[in-house]
Amino acid sequence: MALQYELVNATKRERLSLSTLPGRTKHDIAGNPAAAAIVAWYMMEHPRDRITFVTDDIADTHPAWPLRGATRAELERYRDVTVDVITTLVAAGILEERGRGFVETSDRGRVIVRDLRNVWNGTPQTVETP
Repeated sequence: MALQYELVNATKRERLSLSTLPGRTKHDIAGNPAAAAIVAWYMMEHPRDRITFVTDDIADTHPAWPLRGATRAELERYRDVTVDVITTLVAAGILEERGRGFVETSDRGRVIVRDLRNVWNGTPQTVETP
């Protein structure tokens, strides 16, 4: 099974929970235009923050754990800003939400993946960032 990624902002104690998006693996995030837009937008909105990807295969006690001083359990308490970022991108005319994409069953239970499409046409719209 491919590694699952989550974007974590240690500075703001926020995370992008990619579990309900069409992009949780490295290939999905890079290859799916909606997932790539979500990640890129968030990173550009927080240029000086300590942001990293955390994979599901590394324990927080492992030397390669990217967030020194934060445990995996603490990450679960970080504010999930996924919906906020998607709402901003929909308002900006970059993404369109088309409901449910598909239902996936994993070891965490049933996950409904959102059907998000990148519909950017090159015309910027005024957007207020939360």
